[in-house]
Amino acid sequence: MINTHLKFSASALLATAVLVCGAQRAHAFNMSTYVSTISQSGYTAGVNLGHAVSATSDMNRLFAGGAFEARCASAYTGSISDQRGFSGESLVGGTRLTVTVPQTLPALRPMPGFDQMPGGTTLACSYNWTADAEESTFTIGVPGFGITIGGRKAHDGSSVPFLMFKPGGGDTDDNGCIR
Repeated sequence: MINTHLKFSASALLATAVLVCGAQRAHAFNMSTYVSTISQSGYTAGVNLGHAVSATSDMNRLFAGGAFEARCASAYTGSISDQRGFSGESLVGGTRLTVTVPQTLPALRPMPGFDQMPGGTTLACSYNWTADAEESTFTIGVPGFGITIGGRKAHDGSSVPFLMFKPGGGDTDDNGCIR
């Protein structure tokens, strides 16, 4: 008799979990990325760069983050890189996060070695970025059976080309190009 009662209780719990989780399975999870205009600042070593990762979920915990590396095709220059991410949580109503990489946008960072470039040089460069988001996971179960909700992940990334110019050679005839 007790064994039958336990089976009925487990079945009722499982049915309730399926009904509750069935409604949750259609929950909203979204990630989008906004990439700043990537460009050289004037004719200096400075590069305007950065991106923002926005994520939303109906779940109560969420992680969002991203990384980048800006580099030029040159033996003179190094690269600029950064990464950032954090998580947030909410008791009700879902979770929404926006993470900027780097911390403050717009960002201006110096391209290492650019000042050592010969005058009149044009460099092909790229801003390579990634974005990630992941929501929390919950498992509802009874002995021998469980249902997991949440746990969705998103990843995106791309490359944005940009040019850097170093004007003139510094001599009196200024043989470099200014664009």
